[in-house]
This record gives sequence, structure tokens and C-alpha cells, in this order.
Amino acid sequence: DTDNEAAVDASYGYPYTGLEVHLTLWRPFLRFFIGGGLLFPVSGSEELSGNGWGTTARAGFEATLFQQLHAGIGYEMWQFKSLEAIENEITDTFQSFFLRIGWSYH
Repeated sequence: DTDNEAAVDASYGYPYTGLEVHLTLWRPFLRFFIGGGLLFPVSGSEELSGNGWGTTARAGFEATLFQQLHAGIGYEMWQFKSLEAIENEITDTFQSFFLRIGWSYH
């Protein structure tokens, strides 16, 4: 919450298409991945109007430990563009770093 008039309540809806590539660096223990996508059309919440578009990108490393334990670290970015809010064009960028841990059953 803020008293700044430029701040709006934003939520987005979108379908997207993307491509992700995984490269094995040390079989079967270490993989690198990179990917990206296009979000189209992006529609906003009640304070946003019109349709825009967006992009997404992510990259990171995944490791297999003890044959069934998997861990990964990476970076992800989502960017929304060309939505309108009260006479202004809106762009939003969300960035995150992540750590994932999982277990697979064989």
C-alpha cells in the first residue's frame, strides 16, 4: 500500500510460449539450463486496461546428488510491457533467484 498515485494494484493473466535448453556438463551429475519465452497477450487487473505483451528468461544449474536427490539454483525474470493505467503506460519487471531441492523415486 502506498499513497503514490502512480502505484497501482497489478495482477496479470497471460498464455505463453517458450523454449528451454538443458546442457549436460558432467553426466549424470551436473546440467546447465537456459530458457526464454513470450507472453501474449497480457491482460491486467481492474486498474490496468488494454492488452500488452511480455517476456520471460531463466538460467541456472541443476545437480544430481546421491542418485535420487536433486538440487538447482538459478535466476528468473518476468517482464510485462505496454499496459495502460490512468493515462500512463505500465511496465513491470519481476526478478528472482531460486533454490530447488527434490527427490525422485526409481
